[in-house]
Amino acid sequence: MLALALALAAPAQERRRPAELTVVELKARHAADVIQIDGRVKNVGQRRAEGVTLIVHVLAPGKQPLETREAPLDEDNVEPGEDALFSFETPFPARAIEVRLEAKDASGRDLRLNRAGPYRIE
Repeated sequence: MLALALALAAPAQERRRPAELTVVELKARHAADVIQIDGRVKNVGQRRAEGVTLIVHVLAPGKQPLETREAPLDEDNVEPGEDALFSFETPFPARAIEVRLEAKDASGRDLRLNRAGPYRIE
């Protein structure tokens, strides 16, 4: 029975791969008719993250998505253990209260992201 339990647990452990990026800091501010989003991510993975694009989901109350925007990190490549900054603006849709992030690399592969949000818009 122990061998069976270990055999069943192994695939589950493989599915739970560690994150590749962690959001270290994020500030989202409503200014006039835009949302200003500034922050920093850290590469906590084992390999270089190349051409990272952040996908920002703007959310209404109840976590309902209002719109989605994409923006690159300020640095093209982020080595393991290094931080990268991002800063951009997106139009402010009515009822927006939070933002949530996702990330992908230059080849379009989704990157696992810790602390993806949601983050309150101030």
